[in-house]
Amino acid sequence: MLKELVNDILLRNRPEKQTVRIYGNYGAFKDLEAVYSDNSKNYLLKEAENIDRIVHSKKAFVALIKEELRRNNNIDGDFATVRLNLKGGDFVADDKFYEGKFDYTRLLSEQFDILRNSKNRVYDHEEFLNILRALKPSIVGFQEVYRKFSKIRIIGRSEMTSNPIFIDDKSESGYKCTYKLTDRTEEDATLPSSFEVLLPFAKAGEMLYKFPVELLFYNTNGNEIMVKIQIPEFETIVEQAIIDEAEEIKEELKEHSKLLVLADF
Repeated sequence: MLKELVNDILLRNRPEKQTVRIYGNYGAFKDLEAVYSDNSKNYLLKEAENIDRIVHSKKAFVALIKEELRRNNNIDGDFATVRLNLKGGDFVADDKFYEGKFDYTRLLSEQFDILRNSKNRVYDHEEFLNILRALKPSIVGFQEVYRKFSKIRIIGRSEMTSNPIFIDDKSESGYKCTYKLTDRTEEDATLPSSFEVLLPFAKAGEMLYKFPVELLFYNTNGNEIMVKIQIPEFETIVEQAIIDEAEEIKEELKEHSKLLVLADF
């Protein structure tokens, strides 16, 4: 009876909250708040807020890996793994306990996104000129390319009287189109069948990749020109960009002799 009375007094006088120090595997520590639970008759740790463990560039990913290995006093990278994939990759500092995990989600360059979103799409003449203007920083010989496509203004000024015909001879190459102008006279124009775009794959990327862009022109029922953008080598070039990035990461981490680096694609 006396023991129960003492326990009851102690419980009533116990603090509702306490601070508990937790030590991590990397030698660091953090203080967390513990709250008393009447149901479990014990103190329960208050869950800490999750920290954003994501980086978005190759440079930040490599720096993070090096720093985590240093903090863990594991310069060789023993039992640590880097996995690279199509979207970026991830890093686990300790495979034995699957601890110290970080993700790398690659941000793509704005110019690459514009090009990718235009692939296999069909545009009228004005929309196509807008795409060219958006890609101005990356189109090889932009001024000449834009001049050739902008010298004709279809809507409200002229109409196409025949389907575009592809020609490839010594004098010129491209699509030959015949237009009826507003004064009812006809005029021929030759439009380029392709151009090249040189741009970075990843945001803030240092390496540039050249994408050959092929164009398909055709006439609509309303005698307006339509343009389809095709990039046959798109997937091959993107795969090469990912492989190049993986090789760069491996090279920058080669000092960590036991670090496992996997290319998972």
